[in-house]
Amino acid sequence: MSDQDRIARDIQRLFKTAPFVHVNVKMTAPRVELKNSPARIAAVYPHVFILEETTTGRLRRHSAQYTDVLTGKITLTELTKTE
Repeated sequence: MSDQDRIARDIQRLFKTAPFVHVNVKMTAPRVELKNSPARIAAVYPHVFILEETTTGRLRRHSAQYTDVLTGKITLTELTKTE
C-alpha cells in the first residue's frame, strides 16, 4: 500500500468516525493559510477531499488532494467533539 493510499484510508476513517478536526493549511492557489483552525471533513472522493471552515466568519469549502497531506501542505489533527 502506497503512502497516498494510506492517507486516503486514514482520511476516510476520520470522515466516518470523527469529521471535526484541526487543520493547518498553506496553499498558494487559491491562497489559503490556516493554523490550528477547526474544520470539518465534509466529503471524501477517490482523489480529493473537501474541508469546511469558518475562520473568516463565513463558511468556506476547500478541496484538497491526498498528496497535499503527503507533502505537508495540509496537516489534520483529530478533534474531539465537545457537544
